[in-house]
Amino acid sequence: MKNFTLNFKKSLLLISLCCLVGLSIKSQTVTLTQGFDTYDGTAASISGWYFSWNSTSSPSYYVTNTNVGISAPSYKFGVNQDTMITPGFASSNLLSFWCKGEGSTFSPDDTLTILWSVDSINWNVLSYQSSMATTGTILTFPIDLTATNLMFIFTKYVGNLAFDDLQLTFSTSTGILENRSDMESFNIYPNPTDGHIFLNNMSSSYMFSLTVFDVLGNELINIPEQSFIYRTNEINLSSLNNGIYFLKTQSGNISEMRKIIIEK
Repeated sequence: MKNFTLNFKKSLLLISLCCLVGLSIKSQTVTLTQGFDTYDGTAASISGWYFSWNSTSSPSYYVTNTNVGISAPSYKFGVNQDTMITPGFASSNLLSFWCKGEGSTFSPDDTLTILWSVDSINWNVLSYQSSMATTGTILTFPIDLTATNLMFIFTKYVGNLAFDDLQLTFSTSTGILENRSDMESFNIYPNPTDGHIFLNNMSSSYMFSLTVFDVLGNELINIPEQSFIYRTNEINLSSLNNGIYFLKTQSGNISEMRKIIIEK
């Protein structure tokens, strides 16, 4: 009976430890938020932000309900090479914003290039977005903790881009398991990699496409939409040279981006 009690207590302790291994404590701090609610088409209406195009005659903003995020107005990327730069911000690791391709002939070639900088002088490509949705969509991206400014450049062919509800956050977690943002639907490992990676699909969607870009935004690999099983999928990127790349998944109107480092 004594041995039974001792073994039972050991079993309870083991179960408790197993449960604790899976625990993760997350803290999230908003480091920058901008809903463009005071933007009126003039540069002075939002302090600290840079807009290369401001207009009140042909408004550089949208106010209709279908063209804004949470509330009006939204900023309108309406001319070629229209550029927006954020003010400086504290350490952040997640960027999100609402956007929508505008115009009945909005082109899949219209692109939004997102860059980050530690000094607002030298810039690095974070993401290169093309074939953007013509319905309101929230995009999320992990960003480098050393980043202090972001730049958005719109390359226009046909149509405009509504942009709203930018938010930067800093999330920390403690625990044995790596914490995953509630907005992320997949993770990749190992990273750095020799070119063979595993994509862990955490979403309920099995159908999505994969695209790999270099740091200049050039598309190198495109895997058309297909079925990726829940949990682990192997992806072969061994044809790429050593360096930094970005892997984008697209499922309907939802896209996510991850940075990949290849070291052979």
